[in-house]
Amino acid sequence: GNIYVSICDTDNKGLSICVEDDGIGIKEEKIHQIFSVLEKEFIYAGEHVGIVNLFQRFRLIYGNDCEFEIANVSQGGTRVEIKLPELPDWWNIH
Repeated sequence: GNIYVSICDTDNKGLSICVEDDGIGIKEEKIHQIFSVLEKEFIYAGEHVGIVNLFQRFRLIYGNDCEFEIANVSQGGTRVEIKLPELPDWWNIH
């Protein structure tokens, strides 16, 4: 299979990070399961450790200002997109 990664500016000066593959996709119940794990105070990720850790880290930095989406691609495969808000000026290190 193939993996495609793109990072783009958004209209609100944030970033959109998108990772997509051309595999068999993911069942809708698995997508709901991942997001239900993220809503819990104590998290045991089980088989989704990587994506749950990633989402948790972005939530620690950006709070509820970041958005996550997991979807099946119509041609087959799965797409995960993370939309981040504009970074504050103090974040830029020169």
